[in-house]
Amino acid sequence: MSGSFTWSGLSAGEPAGERIFGPVTIVGKAVIGETIQTQLTIGANVFSVPPESAAVTIIPSLGNEAALKIKTSANPSDAGLPICESASPFMLPFPTSATPSTITITASAATSQAVSIIFI
Repeated sequence: MSGSFTWSGLSAGEPAGERIFGPVTIVGKAVIGETIQTQLTIGANVFSVPPESAAVTIIPSLGNEAALKIKTSANPSDAGLPICESASPFMLPFPTSATPSTITITASAATSQAVSIIFI
């Protein structure tokens, strides 16, 4: 069975009351089973995307202070999307028509602890 990412949430205390969203699930196209745990160097860190990946989740380490951005081989000239620096997961689904061949995570400084990069 291929992997999946599922999110759900609750936003309590809104003016109209609480709001529940999800669950939202992204299901992989194939069994990928690849997780990379690595420290990042300053600048561009390029990672190969396994064929048929549906999405990537990136989880910076707790206490990371380096500014992080992500882009894919589908948008190489882009400046990248910001990723929350410290322990908050970031998920990027890939277009169903074309899985990128690489992702690039740009770091403003080297990370002292590993960042988790999870493909489904």
